[in-house]
Amino acid sequence: MSIIHRDLKPDNIMIDDNLNVKIIDYGLSKIIDFSSITSTGTQIGSPLYMSPEQLKDSKHIDYRADIYALGIILYEMLTKNIPYKASTLPELLMKILNDPIIPPKQYNPSISDGLENIIFKATAKEPFARFQTVDEFIDAFDKENIQEELVTVGKYYAWVYREKDVTEQFEKVNKADIIYPIHVQNWMKKLHLHFANNNFENVIIDPSTQRLSYVAFGNTKGLVELPYAPEKGVISLEYLHNPQKRKEYIDKWYATVSIGQKLILPYHYISNTDYPVEKVDDWIRMNIQLIDESSQVVEEGKEKYAMISIGLGHLVFQADKILSYFVHAKVDGFIVQVSDMKQLNEQSLGSYLEFMVNLQKYTSKPVIALKVPIPLGLTLIAKGIHGFSLGLASIDYFDEQYIKEEKDSFNQKIVFVSGSGNVAIYAIEKVQELGGKVVTCSDSNGYIYDPEGIDAKLLKEVKEINRQRLTEYANQRPSAVYHAGESVWTLKEKADIALPCATQNEIDESLAEILVENGIKIVAEGANMPCTVKAVSVLHEADVWYCPGKAANAGGVAVSALEMSQNAQRLTWEREQVDEQLDQIMEKIYHTCRQTAAKYGDEKNLLLGANVAGFEKVAKAMTAEGLV
Repeated sequence: MSIIHRDLKPDNIMIDDNLNVKIIDYGLSKIIDFSSITSTGTQIGSPLYMSPEQLKDSKHIDYRADIYALGIILYEMLTKNIPYKASTLPELLMKILNDPIIPPKQYNPSISDGLENIIFKATAKEPFARFQTVDEFIDAFDKENIQEELVTVGKYYAWVYREKDVTEQFEKVNKADIIYPIHVQNWMKKLHLHFANNNFENVIIDPSTQRLSYVAFGNTKGLVELPYAPEKGVISLEYLHNPQKRKEYIDKWYATVSIGQKLILPYHYISNTDYPVEKVDDWIRMNIQLIDESSQVVEEGKEKYAMISIGLGHLVFQADKILSYFVHAKVDGFIVQVSDMKQLNEQSLGSYLEFMVNLQKYTSKPVIALKVPIPLGLTLIAKGIHGFSLGLASIDYFDEQYIKEEKDSFNQKIVFVSGSGNVAIYAIEKVQELGGKVVTCSDSNGYIYDPEGIDAKLLKEVKEINRQRLTEYANQRPSAVYHAGESVWTLKEKADIALPCATQNEIDESLAEILVENGIKIVAEGANMPCTVKAVSVLHEADVWYCPGKAANAGGVAVSALEMSQNAQRLTWEREQVDEQLDQIMEKIYHTCRQTAAKYGDEKNLLLGANVAGFEKVAKAMTAEGLV
């Protein structure tokens, strides 16, 4: 039972003839229940023994207020004096809030340095700077020097998302721990297998739980597949307040991550902007509750890490409160992930560094800064912080938008594809890999509609191995219907994405109108100019995202360049590595098109962006060569 006395003082401590200590006068004590404690602002207790936080807010205090009072009592026992000089009650209260105590040795020089340091620690102004438990307070008397702090060597942690080959190369020459988000396990199977083959040695498993608090997680296949992801809705505060759901959540989390030896406990983004700002405290308390309860199910011998994921603004203005909550967590280390770090200025940088130093100082546990650039990481190391991390392939700032934005991925989307050659087949495979359902493909004689989803393996067997027509696919697939002599774009069924991968001018104005009626939101060209000019106009007017084929062609050219690079180095890359490189290239192409389109006043017009960006690149090259 956790009880806060709230009025510990010599008058309330009785010692009988057998030297048994009895605490009396529990009139102000309450079994911890914040809903029933005195309203904020009311002072309860005897002033000299009241902690600073009790003077400020009697509602939100914990047992560390009693530890403060015991520190004052110990001071009196050893000095026969009080720790503040004040002639009036208001003056005393101000000194408790703002002034350090008078050093005990000033009254009693025989007090040892260690004993004096115990008093200093017990009576620290901030709760996080005190002993966090009574047992810790008692154990301090057996230590030679209570000021002993964690001695740590600066360490780099690699945050690995999907770079299997880069990871292997890195591990050959570096002995670094790796932070691995578990939700990529099913679509980066080789990376996961690489870690599994090494028994997850030096791998800290990140459960990716914070992303489950946002609707957007439903668009990421790996997150949806996590056993502890909710079947409906999100992991909200209301969800977590339900004891049964919280227990199921924790049990499923541990069943998933227990393959590792180093685990990040379930956590959620404290500064969740889907909630009003006054809910920040609720998120803090819920994170602490998750740490406490999940710690109890972790087997002995495994390392446990608490993640603090928070916005920079809340960290700057509520650092002491956050420290006060997290400093007593029973974990082996802390990982701190701060959003909006790109907004760092001199003041917020100072607050951030101070928070990191205090967290490590007052917990004596290693602290790791997650996703920070190298200069800031080295600054943290210079300050004595245990470690920092960033991605192996690129510097990656954490931002709430990463987990909050509803990025319209292929996951659970219905996709129309035309064609059945290489471009179409591998487009179908990629969509399925990303969680989408492709329901069409075509050849020159007609098209297949398969509402159960195209069987890519069967399609490859029919087209690539047996060199047969699509009618044979329909013969072997009961759910498929072959529509002879028709264009796939005449199909009137609801869908989300269209990928024309067959031939030039296959979508004209009338077919584009059918796509709009079907609810298509994105048309991305795989073939060479499959949409006519009028079709593109229809799509733009209907606010459909149109991704021009020249961008896909640029990807094809990029793959050729990657092949030349392999040949020049006499290397053979696995498909996974080529796919990773291409993914980064295509993302850059997309952002270039969109940023250029925005620059010229039409952000969603990717055709404009592609045309102008291409023209500008050629013009700059010609200028550099002195041709214009």
